[in-house]
Amino acid sequence: MGKKFMKKKIKYSNKFSKDQKVKMKDLSVVKDFLSSPEELFGKEEKVKITLEIDVETYQFFQKLAVEYDQKYQPLIREVLKEYAKKFKNKLAS
Repeated sequence: MGKKFMKKKIKYSNKFSKDQKVKMKDLSVVKDFLSSPEELFGKEEKVKITLEIDVETYQFFQKLAVEYDQKYQPLIREVLKEYAKKFKNKLAS
């Protein structure tokens, strides 16, 4: 027979205990800090290119992709994008 992982039964309730009650006057509005759905899904314009990289770099990104259950091409794209953002201002000067 299988093991029982949860021996103690938990009771859930919508009611607050005395120490949990909060008065409306003590509440404050929190500024929305989340990105819009459009920003989250990254619908940026992309251009297809052919890129030759050394075998060691290719293998690095392949292993990283497997480790994080991702595809290696978007990982390379993100690294290049972050690099470009970081050095964009230096190039313009």
